[in-house]
Amino acid sequence: PLIGVNVSFKGSPTGTVTGLDGRFSILAAKGNIIEFSYVGYTTQYITVGDASSLTVVLEEDAKALDEVVVTALGIKRAEKALSYSVQQVKSDAINDVKDANFVNGLTGKVAGVSINRSSSGIGGATRVVMRGAKSIVGNNNVLYVVDGMPIGNPSKGEINNDYSTPGGGEGISDFNPEDIESLSILTGPAAAALYGSSAANGVILINTKKGQEGKLKISISNNTEFMTPYVMPEFQNRYGNAKGSYKSWGEMLQQPSTFRPKDFFKTGANIMNAANFSVGNKNNQTFVSVATTNSTGIIPNNEYYRYNFTLRNTASMLNDKLHLDLGASYVLQGDQNMLSAGRYFNPLVPLYLFPRGEDFEAVKVYERYDTNRKFPIQEWSYGDQGLNLENPYWIVNREMFVSKKKRYMFYANVKYDILSWLNIAGRIRVDNTNTTSERKLHASTIKLHAQSDKGAYNRSMEEYQQTYADIMLNVNKNFGNFNLTANAGFSYEDHLTTGMGIGGKLFTVPNLFSAYNFDPASGPGSQSHTHTRNNSVFVSTELGYKSMLYLTLTGRQEWASQLVNSDQPTYFMALKDAAQLVKMYAMVNVSQYQIVATGATVADCERNYRQMLLNGNLIDEETGTLPEEQMALTAAHSGVISDIRSAVMDGNTVYFLQIDGVWYSGKAADTPELILLNVGDAVTVRCYAAAGGIAQPIYSITANTAAP
Repeated sequence: PLIGVNVSFKGSPTGTVTGLDGRFSILAAKGNIIEFSYVGYTTQYITVGDASSLTVVLEEDAKALDEVVVTALGIKRAEKALSYSVQQVKSDAINDVKDANFVNGLTGKVAGVSINRSSSGIGGATRVVMRGAKSIVGNNNVLYVVDGMPIGNPSKGEINNDYSTPGGGEGISDFNPEDIESLSILTGPAAAALYGSSAANGVILINTKKGQEGKLKISISNNTEFMTPYVMPEFQNRYGNAKGSYKSWGEMLQQPSTFRPKDFFKTGANIMNAANFSVGNKNNQTFVSVATTNSTGIIPNNEYYRYNFTLRNTASMLNDKLHLDLGASYVLQGDQNMLSAGRYFNPLVPLYLFPRGEDFEAVKVYERYDTNRKFPIQEWSYGDQGLNLENPYWIVNREMFVSKKKRYMFYANVKYDILSWLNIAGRIRVDNTNTTSERKLHASTIKLHAQSDKGAYNRSMEEYQQTYADIMLNVNKNFGNFNLTANAGFSYEDHLTTGMGIGGKLFTVPNLFSAYNFDPASGPGSQSHTHTRNNSVFVSTELGYKSMLYLTLTGRQEWASQLVNSDQPTYFMALKDAAQLVKMYAMVNVSQYQIVATGATVADCERNYRQMLLNGNLIDEETGTLPEEQMALTAAHSGVISDIRSAVMDGNTVYFLQIDGVWYSGKAADTPELILLNVGDAVTVRCYAAAGGIAQPIYSITANTAAP
C-alpha cells in the first residue's frame, strides 16, 4: 500500500491522505470526482457511483521519474543526473496574484532565497540574495538569464543612505509575467559555474512561452489589485506641542488629537491586462502577446505604467535538421514620484512628526499665492526643524521626479543537427534601453535641494546597450551502458552605458523648467561612459552509467575587461558526481566535490579588485599607494588561517591569506614562508610598506603553534 497519497475532490482543497495501511475515508456524494495524487505516480480521477468503497491502483509516472530540467546556458539535463539543486517554479506561482515586478511573486516559494521588495513602490527594483550575502562592498543581486542568455539588469532601486533621491525599477521588472513559462533557480557555484563571474551570486533562469502546434489559441487575462496601508506606526495623541515647538512633548490636551496620518494615504490600484495568441503547425509556430500595466500608489501622485509587446516565431526546416527561434520585444515604461526611503523628498517624515496640538487640515493647502512674487509658494510655517522638513503635500505635488523608458530586445537562436547525436547552435541577443529622467523642484522648495529661491531643474538621458552571443557544439551519445553528454563553446558579452545630463538652479524666471533658464554658475552638465566586455570559452561533460551513476565536469575560462591589466585569465571549474540510489541495489555513500582553479572562485569581477587582494584600509584608492604615515609598520595581526589562495601576477606567485575575515597578500619571492603555510595554521602577520610607497605590502610571517 502507498502511504500519504493525497485524496481530494477535484478542484477543491478539501481532502485527506492515506494511512499506514493505504486506507482512507472521505465523505462524498454520488457524482463527486475524487482526485488521487502521489509523487512519482500518475494522478487518477474517479467519479463516485453507488459503491461505498473503492480500490485504487496508481501507476508509476515514468516522465516524473525521468524529468528534464533546464540548467545553465539553456542546456537540458535529466534531473536525476544533477548533483546540485535546481528549483523549478511554474508560471502559475507568479501569475495567480500578479505584481508589476514579477520577481516579488517568488517570495516564499523558493528555499534559501531572500527576496526584498523595494520601498520605491509599484514597479520598484527587488533585491534577491541566494544563500546569504557574498560581499560587503559589491552587488549581491542574482544574475537573470532569459532563454539561456544572460541579460543586463541595471537598477535604479539602490538606496545608499538617508539622503538618497527616490528609487526606481530595474531591467527585470520590465518583463511581462504572462510571457513566462517557468523559472529555474540555480543557487550553488557548481550549478552556475558555466556563467562564470556573472553568476557569483546565483542565477534565475527564465524560460519564456512560444507558439504551440494546433489551432489558434487566444488567452485574455485581467488582474486588478487595490492597496491600502496594512500596518501603521502607533502614535500618541494625548500630548500636544509647546508653542513654537514642532515636537509633541507639551502639556496634555483637553481632548485627544483627531489627527490620523493614515488619512494622508489613498487607495492604490494596480491594473494589469494581458492578451496573447498561439498558432502553428508541425514546422512553424508563432506566439504574440500584448500587456498593459497601469498603477497608482498609496502615496498621492505616485504613478507607474508599462506596455509590453512580444513576438516569437519558431520553425524547423531541411527535414527537421535546421531549427530557428526568433523573437522581439518592445517595452514602454514610465513612473512618477517613486518613493524615497530616506530623509529627503520623503513626505512621511513631516507627516509622522506633525505636532499633535496643531490643525493638519491647514497643511492640506500646501501653497498660497504670494502677492509680492506673483506666483504660488509653499505654505509651511514650521520651518525645517533641522530635519529638512517641508509640507508633505508640497513634496508629492511640487517636487516631481519623472522617468520614461523605451526598451527593445531582439534575439535569434539557430541550431543545426549534424548527426542524430551531434548538433551546433548559435545564439545572439541585443538589448537596448533609452531612459529619460527629469527632476522639477518648484520655487520655495528648501534651498538645500533647489539651491535657489526660483526652483531647480535636472534632465538626464541614459542609453544602455547589451550584446550577448555564443556558439556551442552539443553531443548526446549512447555507448552501451554509458551515455555521454557534452557541450563546448565560446561566448561574447558586451555592456555599454552612456549618459548625459544638464541641470541646476533656475536663474531668471521662477518655475520655468528649461535649459535656457539655468544659472550659468550651475556648470556645464555631466557625462558618463561605462564599457565592459567579457570573452569566454566553456565546456561541460557528463558521463552516465545505466542512468544510475553520473560524473560531470564543467569549466569556464574568462577574459574580462575589468581585469585588463592582468595577463592571467580567470578559471571556473567544478567536478561533481551523483548517484541514483533508488535504482541501485546497495546504498552507496556519494559525495560532491568542488574544485576551484588556483586563485579563482566564482567571484564577481565588478567588485573592487584591489580590496579583494589587499587590506583595503591601507590603500589610497586614487593613487594606488600607501599614505606617508603608513610607510613603516602598518599592522600586526595574529590569528588562524581560514583560507589560502594563490595566483600568478606579473610573473610573481602571490599568496592570499584569509585571517578573521580579512584578506592579506604577499609575494612568495619576498616571503618564502608563504609556500609552507596551510589552512588551520596559527600565524602572526606583520605588514610593511614597500619602498616608494607602492601599495604592495611585504609580509613578515611568523608561524605559531598549529591550530588543533
